[in-house]
Amino acid sequence: MSDGPPDRLRIVLSILEQSDGRVVLQLRSDIEGIANPNKWGLFGGHVEAGESPNAAMLREVEEELSIQLRADKLKLLLEWTNPENDGQYFFYHYPLGAEMDQAELREGERYAAFFPSQLYLGLVEGHEIVDHHLDHLKAFWEAK
Repeated sequence: MSDGPPDRLRIVLSILEQSDGRVVLQLRSDIEGIANPNKWGLFGGHVEAGESPNAAMLREVEEELSIQLRADKLKLLLEWTNPENDGQYFFYHYPLGAEMDQAELREGERYAAFFPSQLYLGLVEGHEIVDHHLDHLKAFWEAK
């Protein structure tokens, strides 16, 4: 994968999956200017100029949860370009071990782990799940 032009939108997202099948989501802050405020979403963010998507995914999780993921366990599931904005999107899966034992939320309102059955309808604990995040989760579960 190339680093791409510096002005091109590039986003990474990852399913952080616990051994019992629960997925860790972040309740996004309800502040002006943030994408998908007050919704549950996957961890991830923007790829910085000169950064590989894999490095961005590892950095984003460290910034948001204060944990370090192992690069060798990070698996790219899907890469696609959005024709509406020419943005590149990279969707990963990471099987968690004990990493969450040391987690400390640094971004968002809180985080929690949910079973697929809790997420399928797109609403959990009174908050919607970001639509395209839920779409990718469903595709992941159906491919298992």
